[in-house]
Amino acid sequence: MWQSNWFALAGFATLLTLLWLVVLPRARVYVTSGLSFISWAAAATSAASLQRRTLDGTAVDVGAPVLQYLATALALVSLLVFVLYHFGLYPPEDLEKANNE
Repeated sequence: MWQSNWFALAGFATLLTLLWLVVLPRARVYVTSGLSFISWAAAATSAASLQRRTLDGTAVDVGAPVLQYLATALALVSLLVFVLYHFGLYPPEDLEKANNE
């Protein structure tokens, strides 16, 4: 996968993660956390085979295992939020009380 396409995918996943984490922690959690899980999982599987096109037109491998680990961790956190919301454990009760005061 081209590095620029991977950055677009990671940006989309970051936006979805921010939606369920900060902007809308109670609305559309299934959609945002599910799509962020899928996006981060796709980013994790393709991070090891990133390529960049140089000025002379050749493709250079720039695989990034650190990005692969980061994307895997964020995918697991998004999946955890998806499951916790199903059982009524996300968002925490303390967050709801703080917003009501």
